Parts: sequence; structure tokens; C-alpha cells
Amino acid sequence: MRVVRLADYARNISNLIASTNDTGSKMGKHFTPLKKAISNQNFESIDLKSTKNEFQNGTDVYKKNLKHLQTMRVPARVLGKHKMMIDDYQKYVSACQQMVDSINLDDSKVDQKLFNQSEKDQDRSIVDFVKYAQKIMMG
Repeated sequence: MRVVRLADYARNISNLIASTNDTGSKMGKHFTPLKKAISNQNFESIDLKSTKNEFQNGTDVYKKNLKHLQTMRVPARVLGKHKMMIDDYQKYVSACQQMVDSINLDDSKVDQKLFNQSEKDQDRSIVDFVKYAQKIMMG
């Protein structure tokens, strides 16, 4: 069995983080207007279908990232932290899907409670994910 070098593993994690950041940035242009519409309870100024589609596309990228994280080769000495990262990223992906699901196109509304909870869950899980990634990168 081939030994996994920490440098190779760290590069894979860095690429996953970059993909997550890039995807989040793309969705950001839809998030801010949606957040404003939710606070005003007025969705006429935004295209909910486009927003939901963009959020789902981004969440699909996160799901691919999760699959990659679950299947990547991991150095034995960081296996425990890696498993925690998988758990946190899974929570992040689930929270992102929850946000997508909070957008109801039939009623042209957003479930504010579900949306707000998903935002909190995303923040918490990605902070925890990054914490473990930093521990691995710093040795």
C-alpha cells in the first residue's frame, strides 16, 4: 500500500476549501438580495427560481466536494481529524440543502425559520471544518 504524504493530502484539502470558497462567492450575489427580501417579506424584487437554482447548483458542488473528502487517501496520523472534517462538511452540506429547501417557488415565499436555522448551521459547521483543517495544516 502506498504511503500518503501529508503535503499531497494538504493540497487536496486546500483545493476543496478553495472550491467551497469559490462556490460560496458565486452564490453570494443571490444571498444578499434574498436576505433583504426575507427581512422585508417582499419577494417581488428578486427571482426566487433563479436564486433557488443557483443555490442548488452550489450545493451540488458541495456534495461533490463531500464525496471527494470521503474518498480521499488520508495519512494515518491525521485520520481522526479527517473524520471530524467529514462530519462537519456533511453538516455544512445538509444545512446548505436546507436553505435551498426553504425557498418555496409555489408560494413565492421563503420559510424564514428554516432559512435562518440553516444559515446558523452553515456558519457553525464550516467554522468547525476549518478549525480541523488548520490543525492538520499547522501540524
